[in-house]
Amino acid sequence: MAEKAEAERAIIDSLKHIGQEYKINFEEFSTETFSGGGYKAGKWTYKINNQWVDVNYWFSAFSNRKEEVKITYAADDDKEKLETDLRECVNTVRQFVKRKTSTF
Repeated sequence: MAEKAEAERAIIDSLKHIGQEYKINFEEFSTETFSGGGYKAGKWTYKINNQWVDVNYWFSAFSNRKEEVKITYAADDDKEKLETDLRECVNTVRQFVKRKTSTF
């Protein structure tokens, strides 16, 4: 079983790998940045919540598309499954963004 810090590191590493492949720079979600309207169009963020990871794409400071994925890494230490789950989550958001931006 992976400890919480190890699981978070694996999540961040997987998002970094996915981001390099898709040319996406993921930032950790910050309440202060959100409250100040700091998330501009095109920004990608993530938030780790115990067994869940939220991936967000921001259309504007207060409009975003969020997708969540349940993470089992802490129980099974399976990095391949972790990256596959995160990739599926990111792809869901990317497909939504493509559909929404192509309608303008």
